[in-house]
Amino acid sequence: MRAAEEAMKDKTASIDYAQAQAELAQAVAQLAAIKKLRKHN
Repeated sequence: MRAAEEAMKDKTASIDYAQAQAELAQAVAQLAAIKKLRKHN
């Protein structure tokens, strides 16, 4: 039972990490797009 609880905690943490990573990637992509737009103007 204890091991299952620990596994659940780990799974939640890795999901949070994946979510944060996805948001970071999105922010980086947005910055790159903004830089491209600025170069064209």
